[in-house]
Amino acid sequence: MDPRTLTALEFDALKNLIAPFIRTPLGHRALGALGPCWDAAEIAKRKTLSSEAMRHHLDGGRLGPGGLEDPGPILERLRPEGAVIEAIPISRLVGVMQAADDLRLSLAASRQGWPHLWEVASGIPDLRGATRVIAGKIAADGRLEDSASPDLARIRHRIVDLEARLERSLQSILERTAERGLLQDSFVTIRNGRFVIPVRAESRASVPGIVHGASGTGATVFVEPMETLEPNNELVTLRDEELGEIHRLLAEWSELLRTRLAEIETACARIGHLDLLGAVAVFGVNYRCTVAGDTRSSQLLLADARHP
Repeated sequence: MDPRTLTALEFDALKNLIAPFIRTPLGHRALGALGPCWDAAEIAKRKTLSSEAMRHHLDGGRLGPGGLEDPGPILERLRPEGAVIEAIPISRLVGVMQAADDLRLSLAASRQGWPHLWEVASGIPDLRGATRVIAGKIAADGRLEDSASPDLARIRHRIVDLEARLERSLQSILERTAERGLLQDSFVTIRNGRFVIPVRAESRASVPGIVHGASGTGATVFVEPMETLEPNNELVTLRDEELGEIHRLLAEWSELLRTRLAEIETACARIGHLDLLGAVAVFGVNYRCTVAGDTRSSQLLLADARHP
């Protein structure tokens, strides 16, 4: 159909009426691609799906998931061979995959009642094998949980123990030096990733160690005492090991997701289709629409019809 005819029919205006009922970016993408159809079999299929979606809305609730972010940009970043994506995008993609699995399983359980909707949902690949590897191992802020791997848990346990040992050592030093009036403040802090203590600038020579900067006024210097040099070195090494393990896990998970890329894209398309059908159902119920009858004839009688 040419654009002038579509404009005259206000086809885009009709799609704009449906748009507010869509709940996912994938559904909006499906709506954007929606156009008129001339194939009799496809028309019959669309009508059957619309009718069944309306009945599902009335009897079984709103069709399709909600609250999903657009996975498209994440999938594009994942596509190049060897690409490693960050924890939060991985977590969001896993969320989409879990929603796809939940949608398929939900409609599988009621396939007798909604056979045509199940036909759409049955095309969603089973992604549970991939999601089980990653699910629950990324916190909401993007930090990898200790359970992400045994090595990560081991490294972090050593870091916690070493930090506690450094705190105790520096507190002992603070107590000794405070009596001599060498400290600006009596607390342990961190500079350049190393545990240090604040020393009066004029007393710097009285506290053997390495200076890691000064306060804005210059009245305080932050000193790493010589006796904590080796534990601090070990702590820096452990933190490097932690970062290395995190990168290894992100690379491993990225590769796992990349091997399932085609299936994820199929799942996303099916989610979009079902979300669009859910929106069409809400629109149809709200506007008291009726699915058209037999349209195989060259003529169609529209009794008491109105443009939405």
